[in-house]
Amino acid sequence: MSIALAATVAMGCGDSSCEGDSCSEAASDGVPTAWTWSLPSYVSEPPTPAANPMTVEAVELGRQLFFQPAFSMDGQIACSSCHDPSLAFVVDESVHLGAAGDATSRNAPSIANLAWAAFLNWGNLTSDTLEQQMLNPLFGDNPIEMGAGFVTGSDDHYDTARLVAAIEGNEALAAAFDAAFPHVPVGERISWDRFIDAVSSFERSLVSLNAPWDRWLQGDSDALTGAQERGRLLFESEQLACSACHAGPFLSLAFPAQGETVSVQELFRNTGLYNIEDGPQSYWGGGRSRYPAPNMGIGEFTQELADDGKHRIPSLRNVALTAPYMHDGSVATLDDVLDHYARGGRVIEEGPYAGDGALNPYKDPLVDGFELSAEQRSDLLAFLDSFTDRAFVEAAEAAAP
Repeated sequence: MSIALAATVAMGCGDSSCEGDSCSEAASDGVPTAWTWSLPSYVSEPPTPAANPMTVEAVELGRQLFFQPAFSMDGQIACSSCHDPSLAFVVDESVHLGAAGDATSRNAPSIANLAWAAFLNWGNLTSDTLEQQMLNPLFGDNPIEMGAGFVTGSDDHYDTARLVAAIEGNEALAAAFDAAFPHVPVGERISWDRFIDAVSSFERSLVSLNAPWDRWLQGDSDALTGAQERGRLLFESEQLACSACHAGPFLSLAFPAQGETVSVQELFRNTGLYNIEDGPQSYWGGGRSRYPAPNMGIGEFTQELADDGKHRIPSLRNVALTAPYMHDGSVATLDDVLDHYARGGRVIEEGPYAGDGALNPYKDPLVDGFELSAEQRSDLLAFLDSFTDRAFVEAAEAAAP
């Protein structure tokens, strides 16, 4: 079981916390209990905003709020609606319907290990903290996801009527706000700012580092099967070069495990998923996007044609459970993912997105195709399954109220 989730599950209603084999009662003096990380040597503690320190009480409050749909516009959409704990915090749909019935444009990624992510979205360079990222699903209107509130005066002041109404009569939840934020004036505790702080803390606590791959990293030579070991050698080979992007403990350059500094250009890549002849957007430097709107990648922000179609390198943790794949969920299975990379890009024969992604002029040069025998493909898929942390998923399911 993930240590972080073990603590959350064991807390129940917030009376105690567990780390490893020991448990301690939560503070009863009004001072929140500092969160304790228990991590392998190859992972450093994640960065945490000074304004939102990790505490046991904030994580527990965030857990309760994460699964609560009452805060959405229609009372039906919770954070867990798009991040199902039984599927390593994704859902098996390409895109999702929000509270107003509008479809989102991107596939919801897993939120496991997001505490280490350098950026929190597929192609948004402005979202680099969980607190900041959460504004869009809560309050965004293009499309509406949760529709939790609306801006009434500034970027940091949201209407709290729905939040207060959802908590009225729920003494346990109100008490959880008090326990998590005793330093905040009573009249300001039940607010969207504190909601965001608490859910961000819960999401930071979702640590998945107990897969067979982890046991291999820690020196257990028997942790991988023969097929998985052969798949590992393929994964790390110059021929496939998977590990050039999916590197480090979190299997993504976009998740620095030791606080490394990495450039934006390393974190976002164009993999040749599309190559539309007459794309939807012109760039300041001339030329048009080869990716369909509204998912042109970080080129939307940099206005550089060379950044067209570049999306964040996803972590491969629990990848066997997190179908469908890619930023828009347009690739159904891991077999299909291998087909895409083996070809050096996807070809779409007809329709509005027709084109040969292998010929995309802005595609990453690493995506140049390869050949796999049936046995090699089977071995590689077996290795990808070694990233599955089943204890994490079981603990996550148990964390749901």
